[in-house]
This record gives sequence, C-alpha cells and structure tokens, in this order.
Amino acid sequence: MSSTPFSALLVDPTQASTRMLEAQLEELGLGCRQVPSLGAAFAELESHRPKLIVASFQLGSFRATSLLEALRADARWRSIPVIVLTSDLQCRSAFAREHPDALLLRNEYLLQNLQRCLEELGVGSAGSGSAGNHRVLVAEDTNMNRLLLSRVLNLAGYEVVATENGQEALDEARGGTFEAMIFDVEMPVMTGPEAVAKLRAEGSRAPILALTGHDSEEAKRELLASGFDEVHPKPFDQQQLLQWIEAQRDGESVDLEG
Repeated sequence: MSSTPFSALLVDPTQASTRMLEAQLEELGLGCRQVPSLGAAFAELESHRPKLIVASFQLGSFRATSLLEALRADARWRSIPVIVLTSDLQCRSAFAREHPDALLLRNEYLLQNLQRCLEELGVGSAGSGSAGNHRVLVAEDTNMNRLLLSRVLNLAGYEVVATENGQEALDEARGGTFEAMIFDVEMPVMTGPEAVAKLRAEGSRAPILALTGHDSEEAKRELLASGFDEVHPKPFDQQQLLQWIEAQRDGESVDLEG
C-alpha cells in the first residue's frame, strides 16, 4: 500500500479494462491507483479517501456489487462515486434498482464519454472548483438527497463526508475538521438539533446549516436556538448553499432566504 495521494481508485484484477482509462484520468488531473482485488481496494481506502472508484464487474470470486454494498454500509465511504465496468449490460435494470447511486457502463462508452460521466457523478479534476481541499460534513437520512448534496459539493471542489443520521454526524464531527456542516433536521437514531446541541455543549464553533421542510418563522427560531448558524428550506438552492459555505470560509455573513 502506497502513501502517495491519488484521486481515482481503479479496481481491476487484470488491469486490462482500466489501463486506457488511467491515462485519460491522469490527463484530467485525477491521479490513479490501480489495485487487483477487493481486499487491496479496502486496504487503500483505510489510508486515503479518493474522489472516484472505478471497478470491474467481476473481481475474482467477488462482484463489484459486494464492493458497493460494503462502501454504502460505511459512513466514511458511502458518498464516494462509483463506476462499474462490464461487457454485458443485460443486468443494467436490476443494477440500477439496487444501486441507483452508481453507474454501470461498458468500458468503451466510459472512454468515449469520460468527462460527461465525471460531471454526472459530480467528480471534478484536481484543479477544478474554487474550494481547494476543504471538507464538508453532510448528515441526511434520505439516500437521494444525500447523494445530490454530495455531488453538488464535489463539483464545487469540496471533499464530502456523508452520514445517515445525527449520531454518525456527531462521531465524524468529533473526529475531524470541517469547513462547514449541513444537517437534516429529522433523522433516525439522533436528530439534527440533538447532534448540534451536543456539539455546541462540547465547545464546537463549526458553522452548521439546517436543512428542513418546515419553513415557518417559529421553526427557524427554534433551530437557531438549538445551535444552528443558518436554516435553509428543502428543496435546497444549490447556489445559495455554496454561497453560504464560501462565506464561512471568508468569515462573512449570508442570509439565506427560502
């Protein structure tokens, strides 16, 4: 396992399917790491979180679906975009139902449409976006909302750590440094306000934004009183959300109107 940073993790037992892809990704500024197996992939993930994972459908005695299931079960990795390469698309419908957050593609199609696929997944090149290597913590229990938030932030150049509930978010916040945090309000295990109250009680001053379906003034006052810095209604406005995060980095104040 190498300590050299990389942006794309390529999982392919033969490396034949991903050799040309590696060259294209390198041209786009996405440094690659090639590994031959599922075990080697997770060994790399323990020390580095890539922007993208590309895996062959068949990984020795395992399939890429095993990789996806393991990634989505771990809060550290579940928001990493994944592309699975196959020569047979007969299983595409079933794959899309079971893994709506991943792409199943022929290798030839990916090579011809790489930039478009990266944009669809919200993967920017090493030099894209204005956010640098800043990290944002997202807590959202709805899968599609969590993926959308992650892709919007990834496209803007942010590294995203995505969690499914307030307890996971609390654990991540305690163990890392984040440019900003975006919490859904109503989540299982621990709600957004409960997690924020604990962070504030522990002395955290990190900027935290609440995403909520309740847009009344009373609901907003209650959320601000619980420790949130800002409240934004669902569905969220991408530009306003990014503007607010950038303002936290610059030490400015932004009022987000619903």
